[in-house]
Amino acid sequence: MKELLLTTAFLFGFIPKLVCGTTYFAVSVQSYENPKNLVTLNHGLNHDVICCHREPLTTSCPVACSPFVRICLFKSSDKTCVGEAISSPLGQNQAMNFTDKVGNLSNPIILSIPTWAAKDQYNIQVKFYDIGSHFETIFETQQHFTSATTDSAKEAVEIISNSPDKNTGARVKISYRYYECNSSPDGHLVCDKDGVPSCAPNFFGPACSTHCLVPSGLQHMHCDTNGTIVCNDNYFGENCTIYCKPPLHGMCDRNGSVMCDDHYYGEKCDTLCFTPENRTGYCDSNGTLICNLGWTGENCSVVQKLCEHGVSFEDKNSPTGHKCFCESGWTGPRCSVDIDECNTTAMCVHNIRCENRQGGYLCICSTGWTGPRCDEDINECLQTPCVRGNCSNTAGNFSCLCEKGWIGEKCETEINECNSHPCKNNGTCMDFDGFYNCTCPIGITGYNCETNIDECATSQCKNGATCVDGINDFTCQCRPGYSGRFCDSEIDECKSSPCKNQATCMDEINSFSCKCPKGWNGTICENDINECAENICQNNATCTNEMGDYTCNCTSGFYGKNCESDFNECLSLPCMHGGSCTDIIGGFRCDCTPNFFGDKCQYTNFCSYEPCQNNGTCIQNKSEVICHCTEGWTGFDCKTDIDECQNDTCKHGNCSNTPGSYMCNCEPGWTSPSCDQDIDECQNNPCQFNSTCVNMNGTYECHCAKGYTGDNCSMNIDDCQNVTCQNNATCVDLVDDFFCNCSIGFVGKFCANETNECSSSPCQNGNCTDLIGAYSCSCLLGWEGVNCELDIDECMHENCSTNGNCENSPGSFQCNCTAGYSGDHCETNINECASNPCEHNATCQDQINDFWCNCDPRYHGKMCQYESFCLYHPCRNNGTCKEDKNEFTCECSSSWSGLACEDDVDECANGTSSCKSGEQCINRMGGFDCLSCNPNPCIHGNCSIDANSSRTVCNCESKWAGEKCDLEDNCNSNPCTNGYRCTNEEDGFRCHNPCLSSPCGNNGTCRAFNGSHACNCSSGYLGSNCEQKDFCDSHPCQHSGNCSNELNGFKCACPSGYAGKACEIIDYCESDPCQNNGSCSLNATGSQNYTCVCSFGFTGPNCNQTDFCAPDPCVHGSCSISNSTYNCSCKAGWYGDRCQMEDFCSQTPCANNGSCTNHNQTYSCACADGWLGDNCTDTDPCYPPKCFNGATCIPYSGNFYCRCSSGYTGLNCTEDIDECAGQNNCPQFLSCKNTPGSYTCEPPHPRSFAGRRRGSSKLRLGVLLTGSNYEAFITALKHGLVDLAICDSEENVDVSVLLIEQDLDFNESEVTVNALCRGKPISLLDLQTVLPRFITV
Repeated sequence: MKELLLTTAFLFGFIPKLVCGTTYFAVSVQSYENPKNLVTLNHGLNHDVICCHREPLTTSCPVACSPFVRICLFKSSDKTCVGEAISSPLGQNQAMNFTDKVGNLSNPIILSIPTWAAKDQYNIQVKFYDIGSHFETIFETQQHFTSATTDSAKEAVEIISNSPDKNTGARVKISYRYYECNSSPDGHLVCDKDGVPSCAPNFFGPACSTHCLVPSGLQHMHCDTNGTIVCNDNYFGENCTIYCKPPLHGMCDRNGSVMCDDHYYGEKCDTLCFTPENRTGYCDSNGTLICNLGWTGENCSVVQKLCEHGVSFEDKNSPTGHKCFCESGWTGPRCSVDIDECNTTAMCVHNIRCENRQGGYLCICSTGWTGPRCDEDINECLQTPCVRGNCSNTAGNFSCLCEKGWIGEKCETEINECNSHPCKNNGTCMDFDGFYNCTCPIGITGYNCETNIDECATSQCKNGATCVDGINDFTCQCRPGYSGRFCDSEIDECKSSPCKNQATCMDEINSFSCKCPKGWNGTICENDINECAENICQNNATCTNEMGDYTCNCTSGFYGKNCESDFNECLSLPCMHGGSCTDIIGGFRCDCTPNFFGDKCQYTNFCSYEPCQNNGTCIQNKSEVICHCTEGWTGFDCKTDIDECQNDTCKHGNCSNTPGSYMCNCEPGWTSPSCDQDIDECQNNPCQFNSTCVNMNGTYECHCAKGYTGDNCSMNIDDCQNVTCQNNATCVDLVDDFFCNCSIGFVGKFCANETNECSSSPCQNGNCTDLIGAYSCSCLLGWEGVNCELDIDECMHENCSTNGNCENSPGSFQCNCTAGYSGDHCETNINECASNPCEHNATCQDQINDFWCNCDPRYHGKMCQYESFCLYHPCRNNGTCKEDKNEFTCECSSSWSGLACEDDVDECANGTSSCKSGEQCINRMGGFDCLSCNPNPCIHGNCSIDANSSRTVCNCESKWAGEKCDLEDNCNSNPCTNGYRCTNEEDGFRCHNPCLSSPCGNNGTCRAFNGSHACNCSSGYLGSNCEQKDFCDSHPCQHSGNCSNELNGFKCACPSGYAGKACEIIDYCESDPCQNNGSCSLNATGSQNYTCVCSFGFTGPNCNQTDFCAPDPCVHGSCSISNSTYNCSCKAGWYGDRCQMEDFCSQTPCANNGSCTNHNQTYSCACADGWLGDNCTDTDPCYPPKCFNGATCIPYSGNFYCRCSSGYTGLNCTEDIDECAGQNNCPQFLSCKNTPGSYTCEPPHPRSFAGRRRGSSKLRLGVLLTGSNYEAFITALKHGLVDLAICDSEENVDVSVLLIEQDLDFNESEVTVNALCRGKPISLLDLQTVLPRFITV
């Protein structure tokens, strides 16, 4: 490889020869940097340099470029790319390094050369462009080379160095190589699109010469790279039919059986178990440590008593040689099993919780009970618990009867009557023993300061102002035009000089007027009068308006301010033939002599000879004469009579022709000259009393109004003929009606009903009983007084229990319960256990406004919601387990560390040992030793410390031996031959054959050597004694992995890119796909080749998504992620976006088909028809409906009461109140008519409006008002007032019609119409505008 420095171009002198294969160009982009953030203008004349994104170059460029790369391979002759690649945008960066990708392109970038001919000229061009600057150049290099016939295109490599661009200073490091790929003639070796050679299907080996094909039907095997049939991953056996997935801590053998690593057990090799060093126990196949007889403890290190809780006696018939007699509370062959007395006998009475203890039990007594079995009642009254009350002992409890003014379970709380805030309007409440007193602010009075003193009673508001009462004050709302506190000052609207153009202002009430000077008008004289609009200029003069004036431009012949003066045109004698001239405005007029006409009398008048007869008109046009005949005549000179009777001129009569006309003699009922118009007899009003007249051909017909008869409806029908008024009443005939004038004490149409004093509903909150001349009220529960108008304060009688405060309300009361109680009288203790708050099958015990969960030992927490991990003793080596919610931590001793205190602390390495100066620290499991050779323990030798054995060693002097060099060494002369070992004896020495014990196992051959032995192991075994199987003998490590033997297997050191027990798995974790500190593990199966275990707060296949479920927001549910947020799936009995709301409705508290609705910490029931109460358990006395005619049914004390709507009375509101009886609800002159639930006021006689009388100020209308159309008239009048925007809505209109004077002779009445809009009178002009819209005259 040769490295070159670039300036403007690179020249390489390689000369490939013509070959048969295809040539490929591979360009590898390694790095890019543009520290100055510059680009070169592509079309600049001088290679102008500017900032990225075309920003002007000042002192520096703050924004980085956004590059992409383009690579082009072209022949020098035509500049056309024979191979090209363009990357996607690389991001806005000043510098970046590239590995396997350049944007969307694979790195290196492969370009193929389709034709590789001799001496062809080629260029390779690499350019970096800036997207933000519209593809201006950041970096550019171009390499030229020439092909030759003497060189082949075999692989060659050249480096383009990272010299800076001469314009921008940008650096790009690039390498490229070109190579040839030839397919083999037999087709077993082929080239892919990037020129990489590979074997054809079913061919393998370095030269692709080995043919390998898996037999049909065997699907779990394949051919390896050498063409040998091998099993697929995780398949074993002769035909690869046995599936075995190697566990994390184990491997599969050739037969597909799982073999666990050392210290791992179980089917999945996932249970860790260590065999004690002193062999006091063993691990079974499941990884459970089984202690040998006589040993116990976590590591089988504690000597075990033969009988844990009892006495041992010798028993030859027992397998163990002894028999145990157990103490009370223990059982089992070794008296080690505790008897659970809580399961065998009801030891604790009154449903008290029983807790089993080692060798016994304990009754956890509830409050009020004592004794070993909690069967003894505690007399709490002996302790005088009632502070202000008398104590009564009860079974397991006590009760206090409180003195007046005290509440609480122990009468310890004084009632503060001021807590209910009885004093209104900021009154100050003072609490006393059993009552309270209100001190009212100024302007307020009443026991509860509920009454505001009316200062308007003595107000001084003037000029019709309205007084508005306040608190110790009043306010005057002035009428328009007045001001001041008492509205006593008239506002001078002229003070602000509102009139313009020197106009004079005149002050008025709530207004002003302006007297304008000539030429101006408008409310404030702001408008210039356009005199020209009034055609002030005469004689066709042109008018020009000016500010406050005008100018007339006169036509010819006129003059003056308004062009009103005329010039005298007669001075020129314009009239001919002796005509006289008269001067006129703007001209002249000629009065011609007889027989002449024309504007200047220039024509002879032939009409003066009267040529037209029968009053025909003569018209002369210059010399031509024409006669226009009158009706009935024709001809040139109008002498011929026209016979009109020939044309059937008289429609309903006989025709007679006359000279110049005709005459019609009409039939009866017809009129007009042609007898074609019907006579309307109804115009003379022949039908009386507002009867309807219908005109007919030649006659009329009367449709009489109700109560009248006769041809012209002139007779009033006597309605009293067939009527009998009862109880001495007198009948008065009316129009189409009658009226019984009743005696005192009777009412009704026929005076048949006695007066009902209850008809006015005097009883406000009760039922009324009618009496003779009186009534009696029966009050509802909670009311008293003559008319049941007084509310009874139920709270004075202590209706609420000691667990609530009473609050009075109209007709009732309400108990505001203290926390933990409910019910109408706060008498019910709320069972907080009803919602089953305790998890994991824990037992719930209700308390006041709380609960207690008796947890299974495996769980803890308020609701037993957290798992008790410490129960399983996860901390090793005497570590202390600490729990926090669903987590645990181990507090380790100073000699241990790690999550479970499983790691030994090397005190010698971290400097925490207590070894003194001169001592050597030796680390041991769970501690350390301090070794020293001072003083020297060796008698005849030197002391040293052996780091391998971690002990002191004596190096003896010649002829001495023994651990302390205190024995004479008879073996010093090496007396033993054949490699035997020599030992000192008292009488000399002894030679030992080290092979005598056959130390070499598995058919290994033993050889004595230097006092020890050496084993020549047979194939497949190794170790000093051939005791270890050589698992590497079968070369299990694939892909050139290095194999090393371990205790129960082998270990492969895999090359980069591979993993697994035998390096058989492609290591997809090597590229660190798990983001945000996630840990990667490979998968043997599934579509995902690896699995990421994400760090806290992240999730997703590559840990690249925010984990909205961390920390878990779901209080009582499971969390899942959806659409960039979290979603909680709540457990039964909970709801809400975070499962934080208890679902009280899940317990179906609403009985009898009631509908339940959850609220915050409570619920409400919507009861079905027929049911009442908090839980719909009470029968509704109002169902089926008992009250009618719009009445309201009110249940009380198991019964009901009907609150009737207006107009009805009786137990069920079915009796109509006769509002017309006993009292006059109608204005004077109007009669009262009872209707169901109401009444109407009707006139006793027809009323009409007719014209305006002379001198009268009252409005006279032509409309007839009767009982049937009176209401319609009022409604129509309201509609009209709203339609014409006089009033804004019908609800704000009040209309009344009052009868003032009646004239029976002329059948008319004079009335006054009174109409108000929002309480203000409507003007007479507005009424006159509205009424004609619907009045028929």
